[in-house]
Amino acid sequence: MTCRPCCWTAPHHEDCQCWRCISLALADELEVTEYELECIATLPDVKAAKPKPKVSREAPQVTIDALMYCFRARGKAAFNEPTNRARLAELSPRQREQLREIVARNKQAVSA
Repeated sequence: MTCRPCCWTAPHHEDCQCWRCISLALADELEVTEYELECIATLPDVKAAKPKPKVSREAPQVTIDALMYCFRARGKAAFNEPTNRARLAELSPRQREQLREIVARNKQAVSA
């Protein structure tokens, strides 16, 4: 390898291990032009793909059944219990709406 100015600042010795000297040595071996190396150097960095957002999964039907059992047994106060609050947090928005409708129907049935 011939002595080249490295990074356009200073000449380096035969065994220089800076990135420019190494790439130029490889270019000599592969017969690649300086222009092609500059083109490669200007390629944009590839960014890692963003992770996909978590898919909103619905809780199993048994979770709604357990909430309804507690509601029938202990009334509205059952929804303030820690275990039932955890169950409510597992529900998807569609399931929460479904639970509201079931509770409303049960309230009407008890009132009548």
